[in-house]
Amino acid sequence: MRNKRQGGGHKRALNVVLENKLYEWFREKRSKHAAVNDFMLKRRAKAIANSPTFHASNGWLWRLKDRWKIRSRIATKQKAAGLMANRKSLKTVAS
Repeated sequence: MRNKRQGGGHKRALNVVLENKLYEWFREKRSKHAAVNDFMLKRRAKAIANSPTFHASNGWLWRLKDRWKIRSRIATKQKAAGLMANRKSLKTVAS
């Protein structure tokens, strides 16, 4: 039996297609600087799975985030202010 510290101790995904599609959606949202929280990930996973037997549990979500190195982050005021300035400048350019 392998020790988790030695590597190879991660539980593998049962539905690789679901996780790939979910990660693509996540990266798309993050590239647009949109906030993505755990509730949104679970809701999107259920929509992609479209199966009454799939349950996006907290444990499933935790393992998914561990496998894909997804981190929950809080936007800082400085970053939010920078994003708002960029949006305003884009609106004036587009006008």
